[in-house]
Amino acid sequence: MSEGAAKETALAWCGEAIERHPQLAAITGELIAAMRLPGLTNRVYWIECANGDFVLRLPRAETAMLIDRQAERANLLAAAEQGVALAPLFVDAETGILLSPALEELSDLVSPAALGSLVGRLHGQVAGFEGALDLKMLLQVPPHLDGALRSRFAPLERALAKQPVKTHGQLVASHCDLSPGNILMTASGPTLIDFEYSGMAPPAWDLAYAVLEHGYDQSGERGFLEAYAAAGGGVPAPEGLQGMKMHCDAVSALWALGQAASGNDAEDFLAFAERRIARALIIADELAR
Repeated sequence: MSEGAAKETALAWCGEAIERHPQLAAITGELIAAMRLPGLTNRVYWIECANGDFVLRLPRAETAMLIDRQAERANLLAAAEQGVALAPLFVDAETGILLSPALEELSDLVSPAALGSLVGRLHGQVAGFEGALDLKMLLQVPPHLDGALRSRFAPLERALAKQPVKTHGQLVASHCDLSPGNILMTASGPTLIDFEYSGMAPPAWDLAYAVLEHGYDQSGERGFLEAYAAAGGGVPAPEGLQGMKMHCDAVSALWALGQAASGNDAEDFLAFAERRIARALIIADELAR
């Protein structure tokens, strides 16, 4: 798609959403321009409007079955109240449309210590979230995967059967998707966005997922966990954290395979899945020694 055609498409999508929601239109005013931003689960746009600049999120149909929008809204507002999430200007739990302030990031790099402190505050200060991480359900192979896609996951499926992760015990309010794109560095420090997969979960889930998705080496992981503990978080045993890393990668791989099967063309989801399967199998080998 040409740049001109992409701009026209962005204007059309955003303009239709604003026209259909008078409350949203009252905040933005007339739409002037729209620019597509990166995003795998949704279509995200930086929009220039008569009343200022905003970020508008429009959900993808391919991910609708995976997300409880009512829980997302409640959890986002609870986290924003405690100062660990970017407060929305408009959120429609029926459609999944969300409008946020357009903040210019000071940097796309958040230090391990800053992120650890932020996650520690989330886990320790937010009283509770709606919904809960159901790891057993998330590790079920989607029924719409064909044989070729299923075969890609089979080696990891066998490894998971030998290394079940313990999910009982304390549950905390968790973001559940702490990838770099979901943390913004602002003038007042890092803040979280995108609470679509949030819920109550074992602390190890957010910790393991963050370490993996941010690519921390041993030093980075140590700084992240130390800051998390200093903010009041309870760090799990090393073996338990490693086991959760394997399960995080397995869930990510299944999600990516499901996106590929559903026709989501936002990224090469097969390659995405293969990278996480390979990394999880390395961890499985380490745990088996």
